[in-house]
Amino acid sequence: MEKNQTLNESDARTGFEYEMEDLIPIVSKLANKYVSAESSSITYETAEKLMNAVLFCIREHALPESELEVLARKKPAEQAYEAGYQSILWRVKNAMEFYNQITEQFDSYGNLCLQETIMKGFPEFFRWYDVKFDPSNSILTLDYPILKDLSQLEGIYRMEEYLAAIHLEQTFLRRFEKERVTAILSQYDADYRIMINNLCEVVLQDVLMHLLLKKPMQERLEEKDKEMIRNISAKEEEGLLKEKVSKMAELFIRTSFPENEELINYLLPVAWDLAARMVL
Repeated sequence: MEKNQTLNESDARTGFEYEMEDLIPIVSKLANKYVSAESSSITYETAEKLMNAVLFCIREHALPESELEVLARKKPAEQAYEAGYQSILWRVKNAMEFYNQITEQFDSYGNLCLQETIMKGFPEFFRWYDVKFDPSNSILTLDYPILKDLSQLEGIYRMEEYLAAIHLEQTFLRRFEKERVTAILSQYDADYRIMINNLCEVVLQDVLMHLLLKKPMQERLEEKDKEMIRNISAKEEEGLLKEKVSKMAELFIRTSFPENEELINYLLPVAWDLAARMVL
């Protein structure tokens, strides 16, 4: 990129525009800290990583509400970078506190993937997350699948959203007795302890089947029940049955968590998708 070429930050969701000549001094200072005076040069890959670190922080600085953003446009690039850097440090601190709150009541229900992701993975993330030199690196693969696509997020943003989803899922699962949850999971997969499936999705599917059959939740589903659902699907019009199951799901979720709009919004798309699959 030429020195006088404009770096258009709109593609990076900032709304800022800085010249490369505004950013290079910040990268240069970072590079000096990175090598700790042991070397006078860095590789191209390292320089690219440090530039990404600068941009990551500037993007963070662009996140305030619109009126503040207008004023922020007037800040020199280095001030915007430093403000963003401090804001990310604050995010990490908040995420760590939120993580500690979650783990106070956390239950993996015996599922190793969930247990290891939360109880082993996240302490490693907080230990190794590098805000200064590599803030876009999420570090963890987050093997346990949540019910939300985070593929467009990086670094602390991804971890914040993941922890928020885990918090919602734990709230949903605590709606049921632990023995009931483990019974549903073991019926779904005898080896549920080592499966890599979302626990909430499995439990919610069981709930929808009970609702469709008008069967008490505490009663275990039998093979004949599954056959009944297949018969219902064969007899009723697909669109009408899907709508019926979707409404049942929405009513259950809204009545179970009437004041938790965040959880409702998290679960409803999954419930609608499960309804569609049930009636195929």
